[in-house]
Parts: sequence; C-alpha cells; structure tokens
Amino acid sequence: MMRSLSATVLRRLVEDPRRGASGWASRALDRAIDRVAIRVLLGSQFLMIAAGAMAGAETLRTVLVLIAHGVLAVVAAGVLREKLPLVVLVAISYPCFVIDWWAAPTLESPLLFAACWMVILVNASSGVLVRGRRAFLVPVVGSLLTPVAMLVTRPERQFAEVPMSFAVTGLSVAVVVRLGYGVLWGYVRQADAAAEAAEREERLLAATRAASREAAEDARTLHDTVINTLGAIASGGAALSNPAEVRARCARDIEAVGILSQGGQPPVAWENLLQQPGITVVRTGLSQVELDSYLAAQGPEASRALGGIVAELVQNAAKHSGADRVTVDVGRTDARLVVTVRDQGRGFDGQVPPGRGLALSVLGRASAAGLAVDIRTAPGKGTAVRILHAPAGPEEGDGGVMPLPGIEPVMAGVRRGAAWLWATGLILVGIVLAISNHHGRPTHEFTMVGIDAFSCVLAWVATRRGRRLGKAGTAVLAVAGAAAFLATAVAVGYGLEAPVRWQALGATGPLVLLVALAGRRGLAAGGMAVAATSVGTALFVAGQSWQAAAIVMMAGAISVGFPVGWYGFQVALARIGAAAAADQRRNHLAQVDAAVTRSAAESRARWRAAGLHRSLSILREIAAGSRQPDDPAVRRACGNEEFHLRQLVRLDPDLVRMGRWLVRALSLARERDVQLVVRTGSSDLNLAQADRAGRMLLAAVAAAPTGQSVTMTLFDDPAGMRLTLVAPHPHLLGLTDLQSAPQGVHTLGDQDFVELMFEREQVGARAA
Repeated sequence: MMRSLSATVLRRLVEDPRRGASGWASRALDRAIDRVAIRVLLGSQFLMIAAGAMAGAETLRTVLVLIAHGVLAVVAAGVLREKLPLVVLVAISYPCFVIDWWAAPTLESPLLFAACWMVILVNASSGVLVRGRRAFLVPVVGSLLTPVAMLVTRPERQFAEVPMSFAVTGLSVAVVVRLGYGVLWGYVRQADAAAEAAEREERLLAATRAASREAAEDARTLHDTVINTLGAIASGGAALSNPAEVRARCARDIEAVGILSQGGQPPVAWENLLQQPGITVVRTGLSQVELDSYLAAQGPEASRALGGIVAELVQNAAKHSGADRVTVDVGRTDARLVVTVRDQGRGFDGQVPPGRGLALSVLGRASAAGLAVDIRTAPGKGTAVRILHAPAGPEEGDGGVMPLPGIEPVMAGVRRGAAWLWATGLILVGIVLAISNHHGRPTHEFTMVGIDAFSCVLAWVATRRGRRLGKAGTAVLAVAGAAAFLATAVAVGYGLEAPVRWQALGATGPLVLLVALAGRRGLAAGGMAVAATSVGTALFVAGQSWQAAAIVMMAGAISVGFPVGWYGFQVALARIGAAAAADQRRNHLAQVDAAVTRSAAESRARWRAAGLHRSLSILREIAAGSRQPDDPAVRRACGNEEFHLRQLVRLDPDLVRMGRWLVRALSLARERDVQLVVRTGSSDLNLAQADRAGRMLLAAVAAAPTGQSVTMTLFDDPAGMRLTLVAPHPHLLGLTDLQSAPQGVHTLGDQDFVELMFEREQVGARAA
C-alpha cells in the first residue's frame, strides 16, 4: 500500500496536470495563473532593486545586483508579452539569487531577506508555469544546485545557516505546490467534463429536434401538395371541373416535391394557395403587397406555416363543407397578423381527431410555428378558423453569445478550492520549516501554524453548506492574519535573529481565505490588519536596528502583497473564464448548427426512399396531358398513392431514427403488395437499436407473401421499449436475426410473432 501511495505521489509530482485539457475552465485557470504569476515575478524585481540599493554593500556588488534584477525585470516583461520563453525567466532567477547572496554584506541584510523570498516565489511559480516534467524538475534542481553555488561564492558563511534552509524550503515548496496544483486541476477537469457532457447532450437534443421538426414540416408539405392533389383527383366531382387548373396544380406539386427531395423547402405562393378547384375563394383585408411585406419581416418559416394552414382550411372547405365559397380575411391587430378562414357550409361538432386532418396540418403546424388557432363551428352553422400570429420579440442573448451555464459556480469552486489548497499547503510547509529551522525546538512558528489551522477550521465552519462569510467571520480572520504575522516576527526576534528564516507568508493563509470568501471586503480588512501590525512592529524595532525595521516592512509587504496578487488572480480568472466560456459557447453553437443541418438533411433523406417517384410519375403525366384526371384508372391510381403517402406522413416525427426504417418498410410493402400496419408511440430507439429493429422489419416484409399483412408495434414499457412483429406462419421462422431474440419466434394458429425488449438506458431520447 505504501509503495502504491508513493508511486501515486511521484506521478502527481512529475506529470503535467494540464496535458490534454481543452475546456473553458482549464483554459481560464491556465491563462490566469500564467499572467498573475509572471506579473508577481516582474513586480518582485522592483522590490529587489530597492533592497539592493539600500543594502549597504560595496559599490561593485550593488551595481551587479541592480543590473541582474534589471535584466530579470526585462525578461519577465518579455515573457509577459510572449516575446521570450518562460524557461529563460526561471533559469536566470537562480543565478540572480546567487548574486544577491554574494553581494549581501550580512545574513541580516534586507537584500538577502528579499532575495530569499524572491527565489521562493520562483520555485512556486515554476511549479505552475513550466510545462511538462520540467515543472517539478526545475525547482528541485535549482533547490539542490543553488546551495552549492552559495557555498562556493561565500565559503566563510555557515552551511546550516542559509544554504541548508534554502534547500529545505525550496524542496518543500516545490512538492506542496505540485501536489496542490494537481488537485486543483482535477477539480477543473471535472468542471470541463461536465460542460462537455452538457454540450454533447445539447447537440444531440438539438439535432433530434431539428430532425423531428424537418420530418413534421416535410410531412405537412407533402400533405399540402401531392397528397391533397391525389385525393382531389381520386374524389372527382367539382375538383376536376377545370382540367387546365388540375394540370397546373400537378405541375406546381412536382416542382415543390422536387425542391423538397433536394433538401430545401418550396416557397409559399399565396396566390396559388387561394386558387382551389371546386370552390370560390374570396380575399378580404390586407392587400397582397402588405401581406408580403409583413411575412418578409417574419421569415420563411412563418410564411410557410401560415400559407400551409390557410391552404389546408380552404381545401377542407372545398371537400367537406358543401359551401360554394370560402372567405379568407387578412387583418392586423396592433402588431399582430390575424387570418380568418370562414365558410357557410355544414360545419361539424368541433372535435379534431388526433394524428390526421386538422390535427396534423393545422393544429400541429400552428403549434410548431408558435401560432394561435381558434376553431368555431357547429353542425349546420358553418366554420370559422382564426389564426393569430404575433411577431417574436428579441430573445434573451440577442446581440451576443450566452456563456456556458454554471460558469459562476465553477469559478467560485476554483477560487475556493485554490484558497483551501494554499492554506493547507502553507500549514504543511510551515511545520516542515519550523522543524528544520529550529531543529524541532518550540518556537512561535508553531504558533503561526496553529493560527493558520484555526483559520481554516473557522472558515470551513462559517461557510459550509454554501453560506457566505459574515462580518464577524471576516473580522476574526483579519485578526488571525495579523496574529500569524506577529508570531512569525517573534520567531525571528522581529528581524534581529536570522531573518532569512522568517516565514513571511505565514500570515497569507487567513488572508487568502478572506479574499476567496469575502472578496474585496475581506482583502481590505485583512490587508489593513496585517499592514498596521507590520508598521507597529517596524516602529518597535527601529530604535534597535534600521535594517530589522526594513526587514519587518518587507515582510509586511510580502504578507499583504501576496493576497493582493491572489485577488488579481481571482479577477483574471473571472475575466478570462468568461471570455473562454464565450469562445467555447460560440464554437459549440457552430457545432450545434452543423449538427442541426446534418440531422435535417438526414431526416429529409427519408423521402427519397418513400416511393414518391410513383406518385410524381402520375402527376407528371397528368400535368403533361398524356393522362386525363377524370379517367377512372387514373383516379384509382391516385387513390392508392394517396393512401400510401398518408401512411408515411402519419408517422410520428419524433421517431427520427426508427422513422427512416418505417418509411423504407412501408415503401417495400407497397411494392410487394403487402399490407404493413405500423403502431408506435413517440419514443424513439437509439441508432444501433433502430438499425437492428429496422432490418428485422424489412426482412419480415420481404418474407411475407403478396396480399398478406405484417404488423409492427413499438411502445414504451416499464422495462424499456417493447417491439413486436406479427406475420403469417411460417415466414418469420426462417429469419436469422429473429432467431437471436431472447424469446425466439412463437406461432399461434396461422400467425408467427416475435417480441423484443430494448433496455431503458439505451433508448434514444425523445425529442422535446
């Protein structure tokens, strides 16, 4: 077990947690850390230049310090502008520290104190900035080789005083930062995986909806054109009184279906919709120019839906009302368009049977297009249908791309997770350094560790279950930060006793928690408390040593400056996260559009397998005049074609995947003169299941004798989806695919039947 744990820790140290990460949260964290860490390193060079100027070293050594950190500042600026590689900045930071060590006149020099903290920042930053295994190897090698260079340049100084402390501190920081960084990236990867899963589900749902929408619209187009024309010819009577108009109508239908089969939608010509054989259509209200202007502003979908509904109502009046005239009134009420289709015919009881007629081509189309329909009728009282269209207002998010949902909770989780990791890692490093700095002797560094641990517990208790950190909690953590700073100061004699051992970051545990949990309010409270404590401490020791006072002020600057940088990290994370989420959303919406287009095209492909060529062939011959619409044989053929096509358009449009197979099966049954009865709900199968069920259905239809019937049912079941096939005996027995069914094929009398169950978790999602 210990070996496994060691292997896990080693892998976490050397592997790059960012490898393969591509989600918006990963990009936000990566960019925010890069920018803030490099800016902190850049800013620290100005502190180093100030410390070098007041170090009191020899002139040559002071000049070298200023030049070294000036060069380092230029390199940091170049890295920030992406003009120089990051590894250059990290690589020259260690030689700069050696120069500071060599130039510092004493171990109590503010220059050496500042240099130690600069290189600690370098160690921590390299663990999160450098890519690949070098992120851990660079600080480890630097922590081991730099002490050797320190001994070579100043051999007279005691080994255990600074070089040993440097190695222990550097290695501790490198280990803790890499482990904590890996944990933080684990959380971010989970957020990205959740976002990716949500996007994948959204794309699937959008594609399914598009396919369902296109299937429904295509069915309505067929109903409004070919099916109604075939039905009118098959019914005879007044519909055939004007042969020239019948031929023109057939020609228009052929053109419309040709556009449909190529993946488009035929344009709506209102003047054609209102020229129906067998009835006089009277237009009132808005002129055609005014109507066209209104519809052009609403888009082709609204025009197609309104035109299709009006055409269906006019044709219903011609076929069923017994009236010789129908009125179509187009008016405006405020910004809304109101179309009323009225006849004085026989009327009906107002009941609309589902799945056909008015339910399919009027109510279904209106619902899909967002139209309101009001049907008023009674036996002997005629029928009036009112269609109301209201222009859609601007949708939420117009003018921009809505970001991914849940961005703020993810960002809050990253902020809090990073803060907890920092506070916890600070405690672990503090214990290690307290032991190594004082060889296990009790000092106030352990007091600092206790204060930091108390702050973590307090913050966790105060904010668990999603609660916000209140004013009292903010005040206590601010005081804890000041107390932790004071404890670290006492541990090194207020900068008078080996100040290079000062754990100046000890106070940042409570302050970072304040920044994460209370934002600017927490930063202000904690920062002022620590700043006031550092100023008071500096004044207290100023009479004994101005260098000690300067070190105290530097420690205070580090303790306050780090939370300020952390706040900058939070701001950058939020800003970059929003931009990255918006970019990902744009890309996702582009993928959704592509999926919708592809799915719609695939949905329309079903009509190429629907056997439309026979219907179109008859209409083409009538349009050309080679066959006459009043010929009894032509009327019978039209009736047969109408029946077949009505079967197709009654298929539930939500059956996106299974619907393609049902279309093929109905066409095959028609070619073989087999009666295929299909009964389904609206729940679809997934792609693999639909392929299996569809192939079995085609095989069953192909095996059935001419003149016989095959019945297929597909419905929801508590255990999943239940599919049954019934066909004349013994024609299902020889089908190989059916023999693999769990229950096999059964025979009852002269019928064979097979039943299949598809598990619920594998069933395709129903289009909403």
